[in-house]
Amino acid sequence: MRTVLKNGRVIDPSSGLDEVLDLAMEDHRVVELGKGLAAHTEVDVSGLSVTPGFIDVHTHEDESYDEAIYPHTQRQMALMGVTTMVAGNCGLGVRDIPRYLNLMEGKCLVNLAMLVPYNSLRRYLGYKSPYEPTPPGEFARLRGLMAQGLKAGAFGFSFGPEYDPGITDDEMVDQCSALRDHPGSMVAVHYRLDGELVLDSIVAVGRIGAANGVTCQFSHIGSGAAFGWMSQALDVLEKTRQQGVNILADCYPYDAWCTYAGSTCYEEQNLERMGLGHDRLLAVSGKYRGQRMTRETLADLREHDPEVRIVGFGLNEHEVLDALRHPLVMVASDGGVRDDTGHPRVTGTFPKALGRYVRAGMLDFHETLRKMTCGPADHVGLRGKGRITPGSDADICVFDPDSLEDRATFSEPLLAPAGIHHVLVDGRFAVREGRITEERAGRVLRLAAR
Repeated sequence: MRTVLKNGRVIDPSSGLDEVLDLAMEDHRVVELGKGLAAHTEVDVSGLSVTPGFIDVHTHEDESYDEAIYPHTQRQMALMGVTTMVAGNCGLGVRDIPRYLNLMEGKCLVNLAMLVPYNSLRRYLGYKSPYEPTPPGEFARLRGLMAQGLKAGAFGFSFGPEYDPGITDDEMVDQCSALRDHPGSMVAVHYRLDGELVLDSIVAVGRIGAANGVTCQFSHIGSGAAFGWMSQALDVLEKTRQQGVNILADCYPYDAWCTYAGSTCYEEQNLERMGLGHDRLLAVSGKYRGQRMTRETLADLREHDPEVRIVGFGLNEHEVLDALRHPLVMVASDGGVRDDTGHPRVTGTFPKALGRYVRAGMLDFHETLRKMTCGPADHVGLRGKGRITPGSDADICVFDPDSLEDRATFSEPLLAPAGIHHVLVDGRFAVREGRITEERAGRVLRLAAR
């Protein structure tokens, strides 16, 4: 069925198009741009911006094998204009990629691409201590599990050496050799340590790319380097790129991170190294939800409820903005909903960057939009996405740039943003007039099928 969005300001960062036009969609594709276009379904979007749907290259999937799974994270993605999400990041996520992708067929609110999470595979094989090295004799066994994910259509691998310090840099280089047989695949790496030591982590990711000729993504550079080391980190990122490695980083527009209580991140020696007191840690789930931590309550959660999510307030906002301005950094949320809660980035990332920060003159509108659309699409290899041209996928976001605003907070992280009017996935309304439609229009994306 043909649908036309009438009289919108159509913006395509890939071509530089920025003009008031009608946009026609049919059979899941953009088919025509022009004036006076007609269709059975016409929606007047006068005064609104019509852009490619946002692509979130760093998310965390809904973890469930329940046949009645409801995609909570995807719901929040759609509400903030995201039409495609890449999940399985930081080495953490569902182990059985084939089963998960089959389960999600026909149930997605937005398009879903997956990475194979290496840390989760290690734990499946019985390595419960994050510091326990992986015996080289187990590499082949792990590669077999990773190969299952690739065969099912995963876009590559992810590693989280901060979460499992037992994973060595040489191990990551060696295991990513499996990606050589999968053209277009990628590897995303959560750094080993933050602050000054994050510089070594960028170099380590560059080694993976140089050795294997694979696309690399350095995860959430803001939470790794916005402790006074962002300028140096961006310099190392640039040098790595100049050496021929296809590397970009991602960043969310917040001065606080979030991870699970049992993470090595919240070990006392790491908090001391970062100069963080317990009062700068906030539980956003569990029995202490909404409370600042003490040494005792943090120890309690780490021992008895290690999956509780804790936010750490310790990043410099001006350094986060430096990252978001850099041409080698994409906008991404690192978002995921757990127990109906989380960090406000899961609902506010794109509206905050493109609305609040753009209006304040801190970010450029067109460049920020590029970092959310065609930039990530080209990096990941999502053909047909991230652009508005005849023949491209009909993944569209319609919003009011003047009222676009993140409303999610640390106490209410799932509040929908203001200013997002419509979100179309595959030409169907996932969000209409600011409300989720429950339309399961998203597709499971598979590398082999691109």
